[in-house]
Amino acid sequence: MLRRDHRILVSLVCATLSCGCSHLSADRTWKGGREALTAYVGEWKNEDLNSRNIARVIIALPTDRPDNPSIHVWGKCGSRECDLGLLTGARHRNAIVAISNDRFATSTLTLSLQRDGHLNVDSQRHFSDSSGRPDYEVSEHFVKQ
Repeated sequence: MLRRDHRILVSLVCATLSCGCSHLSADRTWKGGREALTAYVGEWKNEDLNSRNIARVIIALPTDRPDNPSIHVWGKCGSRECDLGLLTGARHRNAIVAISNDRFATSTLTLSLQRDGHLNVDSQRHFSDSSGRPDYEVSEHFVKQ
């Protein structure tokens, strides 16, 4: 059985899976064009091997929608990785962003390349129901494999 924090992360990613991100367009502030976006392509592993959140991501640029990267996400489920699914992102302010609104929360994943070559992944969750759950944000660093 998944612990509460893993269920939240699974909910975050599953909610984001339904996002077409149609309200995000290729941002005019994006620097470097397609070449900059291709720098994201590949497999990235969390540098914190003990992270209880996202363990690994694979980013690809589908030929039919090269401005909307696909992001395959794996979480940490106990001692093993678990497949959390495929997301569709959009370029936005020199990052890749995926946003989802479900019936009780808004989820945002923001992926940005750092000058040192790491990929920073910010996961935000804003609860809009009356559950009283606190919003949260997790920022993690990934190394390209």
